[in-house]
Amino acid sequence: MFKTHIILVDDDQTYLDQLNSAFASSGLSCVPIVFRNDPGNVSGIDHVNFDTNHVRIIALDINLREFTSTQDAKVLYPTIEAVLKKLNPSGPYYLIFWSRYGNLPAEIIALLASRSNGEVLAPLGWGFLNKLEFQADVPPDELKKKLLELVDQVCIFRLLIEWENRTGYAASYALSELYKIAAAPHDNGWKIPETQEKLITLLTHIAHESVGRKNATGTANQAVEGGLLPILEDKLLGMTKEENLDSLNAKWSACLKQLGENDLENLTDEDIANLNTFYNLEGVPQDFSKTKRGVFVKMPNCEGPLASRFFTRFFGKDISYKKLINEEFLFNTEVGNKSLRKEARENLVLGWIEIGAVCDHAQQKNRLHRYLLSALVPVEYSAMVCQQRESGTMLKAHEGIFRSPVLHYNGKQYILLISFRYTAGLHKDSCMLDKPLFRLKEQIINEVAFAWSKYSIRPGITSFRNE
Repeated sequence: MFKTHIILVDDDQTYLDQLNSAFASSGLSCVPIVFRNDPGNVSGIDHVNFDTNHVRIIALDINLREFTSTQDAKVLYPTIEAVLKKLNPSGPYYLIFWSRYGNLPAEIIALLASRSNGEVLAPLGWGFLNKLEFQADVPPDELKKKLLELVDQVCIFRLLIEWENRTGYAASYALSELYKIAAAPHDNGWKIPETQEKLITLLTHIAHESVGRKNATGTANQAVEGGLLPILEDKLLGMTKEENLDSLNAKWSACLKQLGENDLENLTDEDIANLNTFYNLEGVPQDFSKTKRGVFVKMPNCEGPLASRFFTRFFGKDISYKKLINEEFLFNTEVGNKSLRKEARENLVLGWIEIGAVCDHAQQKNRLHRYLLSALVPVEYSAMVCQQRESGTMLKAHEGIFRSPVLHYNGKQYILLISFRYTAGLHKDSCMLDKPLFRLKEQIINEVAFAWSKYSIRPGITSFRNE
């Protein structure tokens, strides 16, 4: 089932039914909530429990507690704030107030901005509807027209919602085509038990093809989702009809007014780190598997004898923690005094990136997992991971280092450095694997794997030539 996108809240069941009916007649699915003034019902909607992460439009009666038709925004504001805290939207949403008093919404928005202390996520836009104008005798198209006029005032909101809807439609189209395959062999498609069995058989084969027959039993959900994902992606990329493409391009161009211009406002360092993290990194809980592809697992205390023995045993060289860090990561030893470099080593997070082949993970082969030595370097020590030379700025110690863009982790900005020289095969219970901190997403872990494979091969030939 699709997630809820529109929520209506009113203390008057009659108004709520009328508005819900008008929305539904316009093809807009809603969840109507009756606001209750019961003692102990702090928000007035405590009696309702549902996932509001995907709420995109919230429509509220301004005077939910019926304060004798008061027009004092300061009296009405606490109730509005309590409702929004309970709904707790987590993404872009449009806030609609309906009332007879069009002067109140701006005052309430100002109070929310100044008093909510970050406890309520700000809407991407807000508007006002006079609910007396939209009751049972009003044509549904009028409500839909007015609603679209409000939403269109924030063009980026409308376009993002259309994109979100297309992803849902893409999944629906994919399932519809799969269902046609299941129903097609029958005389008229009405042999329901046979169709059910056929669909189960098709999905079972898809799951086997996705991860292998033996492994599908223990990972049924991942197997089915992995098998359907290519169809979903193909549908999403190809579902916009050719005749609608120009219109969609025009809408985006009108909204992104500086598209293609050279004087586009630069992003802040914070924005850049947030975008890099959005595309490349995902935080994980402490009980997350240490053997998942792309996971970064912290190394235990690295300055004791355990680490020294490990480095000698697995890497074939007697090397101290300090020397290892200087050779692979903090290579510009000309920066900072002894105390600052010691501070940098103490704040650096040494760990491992799991780099196993995709097919090994899909087929769940019983094996040692392959890891690359890695380090999270706080950006305040970034001068130690670059060096000016005659040939230009050197951003890594050698060609066997992968350097990430600036990323956010645990409230701080870091540069992730991955060494291809130090590879280890480790069991999930290895004493050198502490706790998982995050997972690199598919795009960047594929880039790391590709760079590592190129570095590992480095073919050369024996050749002769005159000088």
